[in-house]
Amino acid sequence: LDERLVARLRASGLEHFFPIQREVVPAMLRVVRSKGAVLGDVCISAPTGSGKTLAYALPVIESLLDRRVPALRALVLVPTRDLVQQVAAVFEAYCAGTPLRVATAMGQVSLARERERMGLRADG
Repeated sequence: LDERLVARLRASGLEHFFPIQREVVPAMLRVVRSKGAVLGDVCISAPTGSGKTLAYALPVIESLLDRRVPALRALVLVPTRDLVQQVAAVFEAYCAGTPLRVATAMGQVSLARERERMGLRADG
């Protein structure tokens, strides 16, 4: 992992990955680091509290760290507003100190406003 992410992990007190993270993070990083490869859909099923969010957040963040043009680059879909907030908090914590931005869309405001918050133009 990028040294900024490792520093964030250590600062948060994480010394060892949970089992799901030990499986998912290296597998996703192999794809991220393959020349020309695109990280596609990922489905992770594990019990609550097993570390799923961090398991996919770290490789997604790693894959975006060197991007220079601001654009919507990753989309995480979750079924509830509570999970939107939880996932956003994890991404924000690990994107801190990088040029990456995190935005959420929960259907509470107009689509135009959500697009504006995400930095998307009306035409696409």
